Amino acid sequence: MDTAELQAAGNFVALALTGGGLLWSIYSRNQERRENEAGQARTITAVVELRRWIEVPAGPDDVARPSVRIVVTNHGAAPILDLTVTAQASVTRNERPRLRHAHADVLPGSKDFVAILDIPDPIPYFEEGPLVEVDATLTFTDAAGRRWARRGLGPPRRLIDHPRRWNLPGRRARAFAAQRR
Repeated sequence: MDTAELQAAGNFVALALTGGGLLWSIYSRNQERRENEAGQARTITAVVELRRWIEVPAGPDDVARPSVRIVVTNHGAAPILDLTVTAQASVTRNERPRLRHAHADVLPGSKDFVAILDIPDPIPYFEEGPLVEVDATLTFTDAAGRRWARRGLGPPRRLIDHPRRWNLPGRRARAFAAQRR
């Protein structure tokens, strides 16, 4: 190997390391930006309680009609907008969940929103008690106008609306594009 080949190999390695460093810098900045954006969304929590169970069932065929009380708390200082609370209850893992919704237009900072949702279908009562899983999903808009979803105490995830694409054939598409110029 002569010096020109060694110099070319050194330049290639330097270029690869510089490119890798730039990509890592971009990745870490984007990660930090996402963490900062999700700051307010992490301050919104929901506590789920099952209420009104039959305390002493008369027989194995008795059913209970529970309600679910969900307390949504905004621990942050800024308000959240367009809050939708969805309760999902399922008797078994294979059964489709029963869904109920509650809505609030504005939840100010450091305030609670209480939703009491009835689960409409009877839930079978087993020997060890009612077998049911209840989970709450929150969707809301933060003070900066970003839309979020949070299931239980899991991490919030950002909801992004994708714009609709027009699928106009041929001449109509060109005429439409010409009008927009």
